[in-house]
Amino acid sequence: MKTIENKKMFLPHDDGGNIFQNLSFNECIFDNCSLSLSKNIEMLSTIKNVTLSNCQAKSCIIGPSYLKNVLIDNLNTGDILLIWSALFDHVTLKGKIGNIKINNSGFDLYDKPEIQKKLDSLRQDFYSKTDWALDISEAKFLNFSCEGIPADIIKRDNKTQVVIKREKFNSIEMLDSNFQKEHSDLYFILQMFLRSQEEDIVLITPLGRDARYHKPIFDGLMKLRKMGIAEEN
Repeated sequence: MKTIENKKMFLPHDDGGNIFQNLSFNECIFDNCSLSLSKNIEMLSTIKNVTLSNCQAKSCIIGPSYLKNVLIDNLNTGDILLIWSALFDHVTLKGKIGNIKINNSGFDLYDKPEIQKKLDSLRQDFYSKTDWALDISEAKFLNFSCEGIPADIIKRDNKTQVVIKREKFNSIEMLDSNFQKEHSDLYFILQMFLRSQEEDIVLITPLGRDARYHKPIFDGLMKLRKMGIAEEN
């Protein structure tokens, strides 16, 4: 494995079709970098056997790609790290992690419905063969949202991270006005979940933030569990 330390990478863009493997990055900065921004679904890049420790990703974007056997330990994401329909296989996020949003679409790369449909089919087939996709059980996020990955193949911390399934939560009317007032952030997230096509959602306590912010969210998650809306395990 090749080790890269204390290096800043500015503006490298990957247009897909590449393999990045057997790499270890320590205290590196990725600035305005992009990965796998290919419009060809047959040309998704692969990141395999890669470790990032104490790195920064500023204004970066990850397009549809294969992420296999990846470990990320402490990652500063700047404002946000957007991930567009990457396919996860044994990816672990741990330590302090910034703001990550995983989307189920291919962004404007897949602006034609027929191409997005192929991507959706690829993702469904990929996850049907994956024993686990993502491990967030030891991550302390500033924020985390995820679409497109079935909750049952996401490893999580049962004490602070919960799963909500559409079969148990199918109407925002199941939450009263007190819940909306006391846990407005969760209420909004659940509204968006009901408007989506997702069958389940993983909700986390943002332990990367101070207790004044994360405790009300944690309390709300526990209320959802007591109400039978969130899964017990």
